Amino acid sequence: GISLGTTVFAIGAEGRGIDLVRSLPISASGLMRAKYFAYLVPILIISETVALISLLAKPGPTLDMWLLVVQTALLTGLFCAVDIAFASAAPRFDRDHAQRSTGFFARVAACSIGLMLAGFLIIGITHSPIGNPDLLVSLGQQSGDRSTAVAIVCLLIAAGVPILLLRNGRKRLARTLGHR
Repeated sequence: GISLGTTVFAIGAEGRGIDLVRSLPISASGLMRAKYFAYLVPILIISETVALISLLAKPGPTLDMWLLVVQTALLTGLFCAVDIAFASAAPRFDRDHAQRSTGFFARVAACSIGLMLAGFLIIGITHSPIGNPDLLVSLGQQSGDRSTAVAIVCLLIAAGVPILLLRNGRKRLARTLGHR
């Protein structure tokens, strides 16, 4: 969750240098992709390092340890995607400070939607065949019975919503940059 709320300033932080960005031969989707990986890689390294340190400090069953590493990577990618989508949809290039480069609504929406999608992702993974059924009980389910339908729906929501948000952000950013 390190990325949640930090990557949202990725687009718009150019400030008054937006004219330089507009003059570059790069599409809105290319700019978003570059920003996504520029934020994803360091945040993923930090997140996975913290996950590995926690596993070294308190090891558990092998499947649970791998699950933590996989979930950390998926959540990091999800949070970065949601942040980039909202940053692209509502950049404010006229601000002097990077943390004011995205509107307040976009920051709140990115955080809220990111947390909701994280919930869908975790519930989807937990209900999947690789998930830990004991976690289902701690999430409030009466038994540890997995549901393939719940897993599929939750994982589709966790993957589909960021894709739709990124498409919307790309269209809005293309308009902002003056691309057709």
